[in-house]
Amino acid sequence: MARAVRIGVLFAIAFVIASAFALFALLATPFGAAILKPALETALGDASGGDARIGSLKGRLPHEVILENVKLTADGTDWLVIDRAEIDWRPRELLARSLEIEKISIDGATLISAPPDREDKTPRGFELPEKLPNVKVDEILLTNIRIADSFAGAALRFDGVGAVSTGETAFDAQFNATSSGERDFVSLRILRSGDSLDTEVTIASKADGAIAALAGLGDEIYVEASGEGPLAAYAVNFQSRLGALGDFSGRLGADLKRLQSVAIDASASFGERLDDLARIAGPGATLKAAFTPVENGGDLAVEALWSELGVIDGVIGWRNRGARLSTVELDASAALAAQWRPDIRRYVGDRIAVKGALAPRAGAYVVDAIVDAARFDGELSGVETDLRTYARGPAKAVLDANAALPPLLSDGASAAGPAEILFGESVSATSVTLAAKGGATFKGDATYDFNSKKFSVKGAVSAPPAFLARLNPKIGASGTSSAVIDIKGAAQDFGGTIVATAPPLRYGRARFGAARVALAFVDAPGAPSGTITAREINGARRLSAKFARSGAGAWRIGALDYSGRGYALNGSAALDPAASRLALDLSYQGDEDAEPWPGLRVAGTIGAKGSLGGQDGSDALLVRASLVSSGGIRIAGLAARAEGSTAKFSVAAQSSELTLGRLLPLTRVSTTATATLTDTLSVSLQSLDGVVDGAALRLSEPARIVVGDETVVDRFRATIGERGSLAFDGALSRKRWRARAVAASAPIAGAASTLDATLDLDTDKSAPASGTFKVSSLLSKFETARLSGRFDWDGKAARFGDDGANPAFDFHLTTPLRLTRAPSLRVDAKGALSG
Repeated sequence: MARAVRIGVLFAIAFVIASAFALFALLATPFGAAILKPALETALGDASGGDARIGSLKGRLPHEVILENVKLTADGTDWLVIDRAEIDWRPRELLARSLEIEKISIDGATLISAPPDREDKTPRGFELPEKLPNVKVDEILLTNIRIADSFAGAALRFDGVGAVSTGETAFDAQFNATSSGERDFVSLRILRSGDSLDTEVTIASKADGAIAALAGLGDEIYVEASGEGPLAAYAVNFQSRLGALGDFSGRLGADLKRLQSVAIDASASFGERLDDLARIAGPGATLKAAFTPVENGGDLAVEALWSELGVIDGVIGWRNRGARLSTVELDASAALAAQWRPDIRRYVGDRIAVKGALAPRAGAYVVDAIVDAARFDGELSGVETDLRTYARGPAKAVLDANAALPPLLSDGASAAGPAEILFGESVSATSVTLAAKGGATFKGDATYDFNSKKFSVKGAVSAPPAFLARLNPKIGASGTSSAVIDIKGAAQDFGGTIVATAPPLRYGRARFGAARVALAFVDAPGAPSGTITAREINGARRLSAKFARSGAGAWRIGALDYSGRGYALNGSAALDPAASRLALDLSYQGDEDAEPWPGLRVAGTIGAKGSLGGQDGSDALLVRASLVSSGGIRIAGLAARAEGSTAKFSVAAQSSELTLGRLLPLTRVSTTATATLTDTLSVSLQSLDGVVDGAALRLSEPARIVVGDETVVDRFRATIGERGSLAFDGALSRKRWRARAVAASAPIAGAASTLDATLDLDTDKSAPASGTFKVSSLLSKFETARLSGRFDWDGKAARFGDDGANPAFDFHLTTPLRLTRAPSLRVDAKGALSG
């Protein structure tokens, strides 16, 4: 609408100039009208930025000029058609250096489309003129100005009236207009007298009004501005509602004599057209800034821009080339509010600064910028944007360590590749490369939607040994692990697939061969479920299972098939830690050389079925094994029953045979115990009965056993045979062994002999162990032979020798027994005996 009014003013000026040019010709010849018409067409065409055609020129020339059927065109298409235009003026006043117009009227006109853009080649001025020309227009009359429905969406009519008077330092202009049905109202009054200026402007348009339709802002428009005071310190207060853009109000202040800068204090409440901005900055903002106009542009120095986002300050400057934007330069920083957009702030930090330049290109803009944020640094190079809805192009970023990032990136990373941001909507990257500290990389595509909070990640991941060791020091890989991932969803509910290939690796002391692993899951991380398959490439082990976890943390494993060379474990399991409930239905069978876990051989058949933690207390877990051997332990005919919960349960067990290492087997074993499971397993051994080579073994008092990072045996006391006893107290861990053992009159199997012995063990000492022994052998009913002595262990060899009490014996024996401390304690007995 402002463009159309400007055309109207130029129209009147062109009228006057062309009429003055032809004045004498008009007075001197009957061909004056023929001369004036093309001059007016040229002047109107130049003023409108296109072409003009006048159907007819009438009136009592030169003081009365009437034009009919005037068409203004652009690119061969009419955009404004004027039915009738008339100017009544006094040409003779030009001789007195003044222009007096009695009336400028347009009676009937149709605005078909927006006026064409017109490059303004006039240098931009920034000072009000000291003297104004003497111009007086008694009446400006607009009647039946129609807005075509093809342009505004509905046929509308506009009517207006006004007047203008200028001269020296005086300026007086007023204009009032309304549309049909009073859907629009315009009132303008500008009065300058000397160095004083009084301004009042009101523009109101209902949602179906002409101005609202021309503005295209989707709702009603209301603007009210007023100012009064000296030109040297002039201020305008304004308030407005600009359709769906929202509400804006504030104050503008400047020295209008020399317009060097404009002080701006304004606030805004964003409408639905600015929803994208509102999603970032909140529902509104307040601005305190200074605008400095320069030739072909301007600089806006922002002292502070407050919003829910935080506080922004900086400078933005732009330069024009003609009527078009040429470049924009920005140097700004923001202190982000603590409560602003946690979903974004946790990746950005509490501050962000941007320094860069923008230039128009092919209907959009191209940005080059450096970004410095608390948690990352970035670089944009040739990024395309429309400044309102999107930005796309190549970007680089260096991410600082941030626990909010995925595990692959949480220690810090760098990223590079093409990305696209839909402001307030989403961010996406294609063929992006992420490199994490430690050497892990991701190459692929990623997206994140700020509204739905959903993301997607699809691509290839590689992780070198050093990176895996950073994740878990127990993992040692012989090469780079790789995976293809396809994951999508929200942070609270996502799923996808992971297919990985791992080289031979070590977990603790266990060594695994190269393997392929496939994982498919949904509903992570709260209640994940899915399937997992894994297979060592050499065929030694393979695993497949279904899994599910409830939101309360209860796990279920079904269709379990863990098998390999000579062994198979099948069944299902369920664990609910919150309810202290465990349910098992498992069976294991292994051949003599079966190795279900690297370094651990388990042969035999084991079955476990039942549950712990039933609400009525009637549940029981039964474990049976016909014959099982593992690492020097052999159990035959085992039947065990456990009752209670996983937190606290009791066990009753019987076994036909229990063999520990090279010790004689314990047969006809029965035991009862109670156990408490927290971070450690604490067992109270209530009873233990068995037979060792015909000698009965019985626990004489309850013993306590704690299994955790350290295994503790406290007050194990037992009788053996008719008069023998055993006592043991100790604590064993990966880094230290401590023990005190005493045997008294313990029968020696296969001989009519007994043993008395003591052992003191502490691997933290330079001599880890020492002790005494005495063997008593019954030679006859009345004669007993004894051998007594001691032993010492210095960590390299154990030395046994008699104490000389029996001259019939001379006994000395040395056996290799080397203590190794790293990575954990162990004993190497390789070597020859001597003595």
